[in-house]
Amino acid sequence: MPATNTKAKNIPGVIRPDRTVVNKPSTTTTTRSTAKKKLPSLEELTLQQVEALRELKRQKDEIEAQIALIKQELLQRMSKGDTFYTEDKAFEVSLRERANWTYSQELQKDILYLEAEKKSEQQNGTATNNPTHYVHGRAVAVK
Repeated sequence: MPATNTKAKNIPGVIRPDRTVVNKPSTTTTTRSTAKKKLPSLEELTLQQVEALRELKRQKDEIEAQIALIKQELLQRMSKGDTFYTEDKAFEVSLRERANWTYSQELQKDILYLEAEKKSEQQNGTATNNPTHYVHGRAVAVK
């Protein structure tokens, strides 16, 4: 599991690995005889999580835009083999090369043929689908 930012751990509504909710609103009611805790409903908990997910996604998008801008500036100024470190040597940036292959027309035709065959098997039921489930969050236009 990747290391998490302490700020991310303290966003309201985020559920920690120990299943506790960060900064959940107080839901206690007190009477003279006993104090009872009211647990948040599934809908309240889900709403808190969705709101927290939206805020984290917004922050992530903002950070990724900043990272892309810095990387573009570094790419323009660095030379192959350059490596730079932070003062404490705990983080490095280097210019690397990634392979970008171009294939012959004959092989490209074969690849297109195989892609068409895959599509055909999906449509006629020969291929099997084993879907994975994931949570997807996105901004929705408010009307």
